Amino acid sequence: MTRSDRRPDLWLYDKAMPFWIATARDDRHGGFFDRLSSAGEPYEDDPKTTLVQARMLFTCAHARLNGGGEDCVAGAEAALAFLTDHLRDRADGGFYRAVGRDGDSAAPGANRVKDAYDHSFVLLGLAALLRLGPSETARTLLDETFDWFHGTLFDPATGGYHEDDRATQPGEPYPLPRRQNPHMHLFEALLALHDATGEARWLEHARRIAEIFAAHFYDADTGSLREFLDRNLGEAPPPAGRIREPGHQFEWVWLLHRYAALSGDRRFDGHAAALYRFGWNNGTHRGGRLGGGVYDEIDPSGAPISTSMLLWPQTEGIKAHLARAESAGDAEGVARARQLTRLMFKQHIAADRPIWRNQIDPDGKTLQADAPTRLLYHVAMAIIEGQRLGAWEAQ
Repeated sequence: MTRSDRRPDLWLYDKAMPFWIATARDDRHGGFFDRLSSAGEPYEDDPKTTLVQARMLFTCAHARLNGGGEDCVAGAEAALAFLTDHLRDRADGGFYRAVGRDGDSAAPGANRVKDAYDHSFVLLGLAALLRLGPSETARTLLDETFDWFHGTLFDPATGGYHEDDRATQPGEPYPLPRRQNPHMHLFEALLALHDATGEARWLEHARRIAEIFAAHFYDADTGSLREFLDRNLGEAPPPAGRIREPGHQFEWVWLLHRYAALSGDRRFDGHAAALYRFGWNNGTHRGGRLGGGVYDEIDPSGAPISTSMLLWPQTEGIKAHLARAESAGDAEGVARARQLTRLMFKQHIAADRPIWRNQIDPDGKTLQADAPTRLLYHVAMAIIEGQRLGAWEAQ
């Protein structure tokens, strides 16, 4: 057994990042393919999305900053080039949701909608790029992107953001339900931008998102997170309004911990503690071969809706356990993070190559075998957080 097999961080830098940068990158047309098969072959006919290019920009830059090789710089450059050359609307601003493999915005599967969720990741990717070193290109693109995003998608009636640009186009139906998810990742991007630049404006925007979270997304009666919302950011009608995703519960735990560390604002510590309790008590498998694994969906009472396990909620559970260990002195946090990491590698990640199956059922059987490229962001983030806290050194 090699060091890379024992240490998640070394596996990430020695195996996963080189594999994905080499295999998912399109050497013919640029950028990254959206997914690989279980055999590690790219789906070459799929459209290319802003989400995947932006996440790969961030992941490659973030990995390079924490121990990844020079290939991570090349990966970040490839993602940025496709974003700016093909997905960016140079005339009117913003980024299209998807274009054809060769960058054609009129190709089958292309989508010219400009989505708030996608733009949050563009901002996150640019934050990581700025941490790699001074870049006038990144600075200019950052200002242009945020100006478009806030100027087009900001909703003054609620203080939140519309789902996409159809909300502001005459004759288009208003996109519903609204979601907490784009706001959550905008919050993440704003914290990263403050960390990268030291500019107070990003932390001020983040404070406003935290207050929207507390006022609209947080269900104080249960300590859970509303996922789907109505036009005014109230809970959406059932069944969507009753869905709670433990993975997002845990993601907010980590983000609120990070916000408190950067800002000194402790108003949301109680929210984070309640989210963690609700997610851990109700949203995880108890015992058996999947013990500690994170469910896909539960309801506000804590009853399971779906006990299948996507990969990404496992990574967010790892981050939440680590955050509780760091912020609240939770003695079990690191142990839970290590346990869930071992489970993730055993159940989701192949033994012979750094590729994953996206979803398994409660018996560990495959439900979604394809490996989405976008999930490298989740896997890398969890592993790098554990590395930062020294969680893998004693493994």
